[in-house]
Amino acid sequence: MKNNLCIDITGKKSGGGDIFVSQLIKNLEIYSNQFKKIIIFSSDDINNIVFDSRIQNVKVPLFFRNRYLIFFWQNWFIDFFLKKYSCDIFLTMNSIYLGSFKSYVVIHQNSLPFSNIELKKYNNKFFLFKLIIQRYLLKITYQNSLYTIFLT
Repeated sequence: MKNNLCIDITGKKSGGGDIFVSQLIKNLEIYSNQFKKIIIFSSDDINNIVFDSRIQNVKVPLFFRNRYLIFFWQNWFIDFFLKKYSCDIFLTMNSIYLGSFKSYVVIHQNSLPFSNIELKKYNNKFFLFKLIIQRYLLKITYQNSLYTIFLT
């Protein structure tokens, strides 16, 4: 029995994220025969770079495309869609995932700001507090994920 793979790329903003997503989709065609379906959750339409009929694009509801509300989509509301599309494996490039889905892999970029040496360089207390909270949430995410992929 083939599995369904779900990928959340709503965390891509531009530049490196666009390159990563295009390479990911290009290389998915190699592995697409191992999956019954590959569902990609995105904010944009990616049909112009998808050539395999088993790769399906699901656009995030317009309400969640706000830069503050996207966090709720990426961590809790996506769980509903993972069940709806019968996903067996979930790949997220959003670094932090706090949802209830158990079989997930995290793709993380830029961990440097979370080292203690780097944290001491920030004078802005609000930004420092934000980084400390993010580091804590990342730790929870890493402990609960099947695997973590670090990109440099």
